[in-house]
This record gives sequence, C-alpha cells and structure tokens, in this order.
Amino acid sequence: MRPIGMCFFFVCGCHFVVNGSRYCSWSKETVKEVPSCPTTKAEVEERKKIKNCEALANKQNCTVPQKFLYHCVLNDLKTSLVEVCAPLYVINGYCAEYNIIGAVIQPHITLKCSYVTPQCPDRYNSTDAYLYDGCYTEVQRISSTNRIDPSLSNTTETYRQEWTPETTAGVTVGVCAFVVISLLIILTIIYVQKKRQHSLETGGPEDVPLIEKAKRKTETHMKALERNFVETSFTKHCFEKIEELKMIVIIGPQVLYTKCWKTLKNIHTKVWRKKHRS
Repeated sequence: MRPIGMCFFFVCGCHFVVNGSRYCSWSKETVKEVPSCPTTKAEVEERKKIKNCEALANKQNCTVPQKFLYHCVLNDLKTSLVEVCAPLYVINGYCAEYNIIGAVIQPHITLKCSYVTPQCPDRYNSTDAYLYDGCYTEVQRISSTNRIDPSLSNTTETYRQEWTPETTAGVTVGVCAFVVISLLIILTIIYVQKKRQHSLETGGPEDVPLIEKAKRKTETHMKALERNFVETSFTKHCFEKIEELKMIVIIGPQVLYTKCWKTLKNIHTKVWRKKHRS
C-alpha cells in the first residue's frame, strides 16, 4: 500500500472515532440520582410513566424513538443509582451503568456479573437491569461503607463539567493529528533515503561532483604517466601504423599501476605484426 493510501485510511479511522461514538446529549438532560431502582415489572411501569421518556423520544437524534427508553442503573462511579432516558444497549457479562461523561449506557467494567449475587446473565438488554438487583446491592454496600469527602465530591463535579464531549473530541482529534504528522515525517524520511540510494546506484545528479572529481584525478594521473614516457623511433613508428590502420589500442592495468610502458609497446608491436602477416 502506498504512503498516501495509508494516511487516507488512518484519517478516515480518526474521523470515525470522533464522530462514531454513542454519546447522547439528550440523555444528560434526563439523568437523576434516586435512592433505589424498581425491582419488578409493575414498579418499572410506574416509574416509566413518571419519567415520561416518550416525550423526548421523537425529539432526540441519538437513536430511533422506539429505543429511547427508561433505565435505572448504576452511575459511572458506582456510588449511586440513576434514572435516565437513554438508547437501549446490549450488555455483555457486566452490570449496566450510565456514564456521565460519555452520556451513554454501557457495561461497568469493574463489576462483572460473576462478582454480584444474584448474578446477571452473560447477555441482556440494558432496560432489563432491574431484574438483576445484585448490581444494585453492590452500590448500596459501597454507599453504606464509604464516606466521600465533600472536597473530593466537588472536584469530581468540576471534572465532569469541564470534561465535555467537545473536550473529548478535541483530544481525539489532537492525538490523531499528532500520529498523522509523525507518520508523514517517517514516510518522508524513508522516501528521501530511497531516492538517495537510487541516485547512488544510477549515478544521478547528486553524484556529479564525485564523478568529476574522479575524472580529474584520472586525468592528472595520466598526465604524470605521459611525462615519464620516453618516446623512441620504434614507438613513434608503432603509433603511426596504429593510426594509419585504425586499430584499437588496449591498455592493460600494468600501465596504470606500475608506470611501465613496455606493455603498451608490446601490444602495439604484436597487433601491427599480426595485421601485416595476414
């Protein structure tokens, strides 16, 4: 997959994280702490009439009207019970809670069904939480054995007010932006390195100074060799014949590294003799 394609899918994923949550602002308008929850069908029906979730069902945009229903569940801190109108949700293996910050019905991840007595089932609708009062008993036990410092309570309330859904979305966008920028930087570094490696292999523009430097060094070396060469009448005659017959001169490595011009003379002589014998 190309780098641009990877970035595209990642940005789409970030967009889904920000916009694909189950946050329901309408439910926050209805949440209220209560001393107890109903434990029978008749009690639920009575409390549903008082809560009157149907009045908001057709106005809210969190879910279809038929699924915007009455709930009585734990709060997210497991310190009290709350009544709330919220979208129906299927709970798997945990007690149900209403999360104030997320404005959503969800499993309470620290309170498994196996931890309470009587136990709740592995899978149930959030509106049926009243059938499993073991979760309610857990809240009552905590409330009776723990005293909350008023200052801590105020801190919690302040935190809830400041940590809004907009803040959550902002943090998510910031994290996604940071990761995308980091990914682009890494991909840019990889691209530059590959381009540089390709230039080295093909002798691209970046290597021109090196090539010119090597060429100048070779020319200087050849000029030094020519200065040490002693021309004789025989070698002069060989050169004239080579030019006349348009023959190719092969210079062995011995000429370049040992400064011995006998190799050149021998090759010239052999080529010239072979040409005239034929």
